[in-house]
Order: sequence, then structure tokens, then C-alpha cells
Amino acid sequence: MTALVVKHLKKAFGGTRAVDDISLTVQPGQIVGLLGPNGSGKTTLVNCISGALRPDEGQVELLGRPVTGLNPETLSERGLVRTFQTLNIFPEISCLGNVLLAQRKTGENILSTITGRSSRAITERAYECLVHVGMEKFAYRLAGGLSYGQQRLIEFAATFMRNPSVVILDEPTAGVNPAMIEALLPRIKELARVGAGILLIEHNMKVASYLCDTSYVMNFGAVIFKGSMEELRNDPKVIDAYFGR
Repeated sequence: MTALVVKHLKKAFGGTRAVDDISLTVQPGQIVGLLGPNGSGKTTLVNCISGALRPDEGQVELLGRPVTGLNPETLSERGLVRTFQTLNIFPEISCLGNVLLAQRKTGENILSTITGRSSRAITERAYECLVHVGMEKFAYRLAGGLSYGQQRLIEFAATFMRNPSVVILDEPTAGVNPAMIEALLPRIKELARVGAGILLIEHNMKVASYLCDTSYVMNFGAVIFKGSMEELRNDPKVIDAYFGR
């Protein structure tokens, strides 16, 4: 079953069509790039998919079920998780506590997480998620004491904790130093390996080339290209979109 299906999505602001009849699919275990210059409509499209905005027309399906217009919290409960360029980390809580806070449908409240009273099974699961991203040795360190790249890895561990069906990654390598990017990229592939479909918004073409199975390129609210990264590099519409302005 397809993880994410977007059908003929449209969104306008006044007379400007920010998203103009866009369709795309993401399969389980697939990393799909969403690329394009600044102002091309990527953020608006993702906001419509993830529930931050309601599209004017079109449909979004998650694992075959229509979810168009549902709020982000409901979508998260159904398995669609979005990360942002800005980190979603609680600096005054331990790394393990941050991962525990990402849990959903466990019947535990936030207070039990912060006070360390989460059940043993859930705590073990959170620790395993830290192992997934190579950060288990920092489990009991305050997240605020880590580097930006290490905090990104904690955020990925929290994403694992949610057992997502679809993950939207918004510029995951932005602001991360090159050495940490090398640590981050295999973790993104690991998310896909365990079955999540990933929609990756990325400006770094080297990163996109390494990660993406296929990519969509947007410009002026419309998709101007779909295909492999190798095909993308030689496509005249893509070249014009990035360098023709």
C-alpha cells in the first residue's frame, strides 16, 4: 500500500497560485526529494499535506485513507510526522526524556515522562531509538548541552519512537556542520529501511543525490520535473529554475 498519495492539490493566496495542481506519491521505504528554488511553493505544499494549511482543492491519502484537512496532531497520531528546520528539542530535559516525549498512544502523560516514571518497556523502547542513531551514550545528558548536529540525531530518535508511516523532513542538514552531516545521512536512510516513506525537502544537491530514490522539482507552484537525480542535473527546466533568474 502506498504510504502517501497527493492528488491534484491546489492552494492560492489572493491571485497567486502557490500550489498549482500537484500530485505525488511516496512508497513505504522510499526517500522522495521535494526540491526547487526559494519561493517555488515547497513549504506551502508541505503545509497542505501536513495539516498546517487546508488546500483549496485536491486530496491527501495516508496509507490509503483520506486525511485532507486533518490537523497536525491527528495526522501525527495516524503516522505522519513532520520535522522542521528549527529543532523541536527540550534543552532542559535529558536526551532519553526527549525521546520519551515523542511517544503516542501509550496512555502515559507528560509528567510521568519528565519525572522518570515511564514504564520499563517504554523506556527500553526509547533507549533502543537512541541506539538506532548512535546516541545512547548521551541518554541521561541534558539535550541542551549537545551540539546542533547531535540534537538533530536526538530529534531523529524521537521520530523513530513514533513508528511513523510517513516522515516529512524539512531541511534536516541545514545548519549542521559537514562532519555531523555524514552521521545524519545514514540515520535518514535507516528511517526508510525500517519502512517509513520519507518526503525530503532539501537544498543541498549532494545530500539529495545521496538520499533520494526519485525527486520532484517545483517552480512557481507547479511540478516541473519528476525523475532520478541523474536526470535532474541535465533537465533544462530545472537548470533554468535554479540559474535562469
